[in-house]
Amino acid sequence: MALPKKIQNQRKELVDKVVKDIESGKPFFWDSGHYGKQPRNLLKAIKGEDNYYKGINAMQLTIAARVNGFKDSRWATFKQAEMAGGHVKKGAKGTHIEYWQYTQDVMELNPKTGKKEPVFEINPDTGERKKKQIMLEHPIVKSYVVFNGDQIEGIEKEQLPVIKQEDKNKNMENMIKNSEAKIFF
Repeated sequence: MALPKKIQNQRKELVDKVVKDIESGKPFFWDSGHYGKQPRNLLKAIKGEDNYYKGINAMQLTIAARVNGFKDSRWATFKQAEMAGGHVKKGAKGTHIEYWQYTQDVMELNPKTGKKEPVFEINPDTGERKKKQIMLEHPIVKSYVVFNGDQIEGIEKEQLPVIKQEDKNKNMENMIKNSEAKIFF
């Protein structure tokens, strides 16, 4: 299955950016001393849950944060920003991410309403009622635009952890000691 042209173009832009940085001798984001949290969903973070972006989305958002100087690790769509009680700053440029959908809800026509509605099934072990889903033969690939928490007004700013220098040193010494590597000074 070929990727949609839009997704191919977005991936090519990312690859071109990384190649350009390599050719110009710029350090990668993982070499730059970036110690913040990995990119995560704003709505989940507000609820105290962490839903981290993975794969190419994590790379795309980490690079976008570094290039734009964003300090917040949280990202949201325009609609999610509004659901969080904020709004995207005027003129803010978003970053494209991918969503791969591998399953689909089973839908059935309701004879009373004439509308399609999801079919539910009961888990025999837990008694939990959930939507019945089927695996898709080919996944559906969608593209979304997300904005960094620094681009959203009306939300509480993210509190980044402050690590004291003595704690860094202690943790690094502990890591070296437990690595079992032979260290020569």
